[in-house]
Amino acid sequence: MKVAYNPTHSEIQDMRRAAYLRKWPVDKQLEAWFEDSRDRPEKLLEMTEDFRRIKEQFPYSGDNDEEVLS
Repeated sequence: MKVAYNPTHSEIQDMRRAAYLRKWPVDKQLEAWFEDSRDRPEKLLEMTEDFRRIKEQFPYSGDNDEEVLS
């Protein structure tokens, strides 16, 4: 018998948050936003793509990214 574990919405949020911060610490996120405001969007585009990959890696159980559970 196989048992499947589906993480809760909150657990997935925590996993995503940790992955975001490992890949893009807050200071690097701010730098990307600042450079974008100076017409240098390269870092922000890279960060956005990395975040998209992280979301794919840790999908919510219903595959609905806007799902909010109480």
